[in-house]
Amino acid sequence: MPRLHAAVAALLLLAAAGKDPRELTLELLSSRESWSGMKMVSRSGARYECSAGEARLASQVAQKTPDKKPETLTTLLSALDGQCAKLSQGWWTYEWCHRRHVRQFHAQGSKIDPDWSLGGYSRTVVKGNLGPQDAPADPALARDVFDQKGQICHETNTLRQTNVTFKCCEPDKRRRHRTYLVSVDETSLCNYEVVVCSPSLCTQPEPQKRNASASELLKALDGTCLQRHEGWWSFELCYGTHARQFHVETVEASDGRKKAKVAAEFSLGDRMEKRRKPSTSDVVVVEGDEPRVEVTYEGGTACDVDVEGDGVIRKRSTTARLVCGETNALVSIVEDRTCHYLFKVTTPVLCGHAAFVKDEPTRPVTCVALDPVEDSEEEEVEEEDYYDYEDDDDEEDEEDEEDEDLPAVRGPPGLKVGAKIAARWKGGLVYYPGRVVSDHGDGSYDIDYDDGDTEDNVPAALIKLQRGEEL
Repeated sequence: MPRLHAAVAALLLLAAAGKDPRELTLELLSSRESWSGMKMVSRSGARYECSAGEARLASQVAQKTPDKKPETLTTLLSALDGQCAKLSQGWWTYEWCHRRHVRQFHAQGSKIDPDWSLGGYSRTVVKGNLGPQDAPADPALARDVFDQKGQICHETNTLRQTNVTFKCCEPDKRRRHRTYLVSVDETSLCNYEVVVCSPSLCTQPEPQKRNASASELLKALDGTCLQRHEGWWSFELCYGTHARQFHVETVEASDGRKKAKVAAEFSLGDRMEKRRKPSTSDVVVVEGDEPRVEVTYEGGTACDVDVEGDGVIRKRSTTARLVCGETNALVSIVEDRTCHYLFKVTTPVLCGHAAFVKDEPTRPVTCVALDPVEDSEEEEVEEEDYYDYEDDDDEEDEEDEEDEDLPAVRGPPGLKVGAKIAARWKGGLVYYPGRVVSDHGDGSYDIDYDDGDTEDNVPAALIKLQRGEEL
C-alpha cells in the first residue's frame, strides 16, 4: 500500500508536564472508526506508533496550558519581531512591518505602481511617560511612531507619517500568519493610524470563545472604524458609536497649504443611547445557513422624505450585519428602504461564536515514540504541524526526501514573475494561492500569497501553476 500523507492540523495537544516525553496526544478531525498500530513519522524523522480513541466533539477538547506571561511591554512586543502584515482596502494595499516601515501601494500583476512610504520606524511612545522596559505587558500602552523618510505629501509639503497601535485578539485558525491589520485610516491629510492585532499580544488566557456572547466578542471592535468609498460618497461605521455618510474635498487653507474638508455629512444612526441604557435588543444573533449578528444604529439625521406618508419626520438608521471573515472590513452598503441602510461587515472576532462554528467530531490520537526522543526534537512539534503516516508493509520506505533538501530544479516555462500560482507554505502539504514576485534563477522564487503573507526562496518543487497560466 503506498505511503499516504495526513494533515493532522487539528488542535495538536502536547503531553502535559510530568507525562512521558515519548508520548504525544493529538486530535484527529475525522469520523472514521477507532484504529491502532498506525506508524507515523515526524518531520525530524522520529517514529511513532499511534492509536485513535472514541469520537468526541471538538468543543470538548481541552486547551493546552498557556505559556508564561511576558513581564514587560518590551518582552510582549518582541513577539512581533520580524513580522509583517498587509491589508487591502479597495485600490490600495497597506503593508506594516514591525519596527521597520509602513507603506501603501497598488499592485497589478507583477507591476507595483505607485509605491509610497508612509514612514520608517523611529520610536515607541508609552502612556504614562514610561520606558517600554519599565511598562507592564499591556499592548494598549504602546504606540509605534513611523515618521522617518516617508513619501512627500504635496498637499501639506510634509512627509507622510503613521502611528501604529496594538490590540490583543483571539486567533483565527484559518490564518497561517496570525498577526494582521485591523484597520488603516487617514485621520488627517497624509497622517495615518494603523491598528495591529495579534494573539501574541494577549497576556490573559484565551477565553472560551464558544461560550461567549456576541456582545462580549464584539467588544474587541470598540474604537475600530471602517470606511468604504462608493463614488461621490464615503461611508463609515465605528462599531461602538456611529454610522455616517460623508463627502471629503481638498481645499486650500489661508497659508496656501491644502487640507481635507468634509463638504457634506449625514448621520446614519448611533448607539450612544443604547450604551447609556444597556440592553441586548440592539445585538441580535441570526442563526441558520448564513449566520450573522445584527447591530442597530438609530437616531441619525432627519430623513427628508415622509417615509410612511403620515407627516411624521423620521430619522435615518442603519443595521450592521456582521459575519465571520478574515479581516475587519466594511464590504457593502445598501439602502434597503428609504433612509434605512444595511452595512455588511466582516470580522474575525465572531469566527469563534457558536453560530459560526461547526462542532466537528474528533478522535483523540495517542502516539508513543518507537525511538528515543531528544528534548530539542520534542520542542519542534508545534500547533498545526504535519505528519506522514504509513502502513506496516511500508515501514522500510523511510528515506523520503525532506522539503528543505529539495533539488534546485527549474519550474515549468510558465513559472515566471507575475504568474498566478499555488505554493506549499513553509513546505507543508496544503497549497495556497498567490503570485510570483521574484525569480532567483536557481530554481527558487519569492511568493506573495493572496491572503497577504509572503515567502522567499520557495523551491520550484513546492509550486504549481494555477489553471490558465500553463503554456
